Amino acid sequence: MARGSIDRAIVTAMNDVAHSLGRYTVAEYVETPEVLRLLKVCGVDRVQGHYISEPLEKII
Repeated sequence: MARGSIDRAIVTAMNDVAHSLGRYTVAEYVETPEVLRLLKVCGVDRVQGHYISEPLEKII
């Protein structure tokens, strides 16, 4: 996403479609502060990934 304008355009378009259908969006694999910033600019609602939090241990 940080390297190409085509990727940003696709994320923005998919985000707009989801919002027009009354849905919220979640971006996965957020690994850098730059990607987080770009997702905020695109209007993504929620994010997850290693930059946000390391995976938590699953307790069964």
